[in-house]
Amino acid sequence: MKKYTLIGMILIVLLGGFYFYVVGIKKMQTWVSVRDGEKYTMKMYSDYSVMGNSCQGEDTDGDTYVSCDFRIKNIINGEKIFHLQCPTMMKSFTGSVCKEYRLTLPQ
Repeated sequence: MKKYTLIGMILIVLLGGFYFYVVGIKKMQTWVSVRDGEKYTMKMYSDYSVMGNSCQGEDTDGDTYVSCDFRIKNIINGEKIFHLQCPTMMKSFTGSVCKEYRLTLPQ
């Protein structure tokens, strides 16, 4: 009986670790991208405030960047969308920063 209990506990730990790797790491990488994107946006557009964002859930093309769109607003110029690619958690350790990937057009 103890043998089967130990095997069951080992399987649960292994499945939990696999779940954390698949789901948790991907979410953490996206979270780092959103955080870095907000910092970059606040630095580049200090007279604007961030109203919201829309980021991809994961790095789909394997370039270690996640695409994010930030909606920013100020009283004088109104709203605009700011398009960025921000590094994932692994890429952010190398000192990479967000980069604009689409031209921001006036609205």
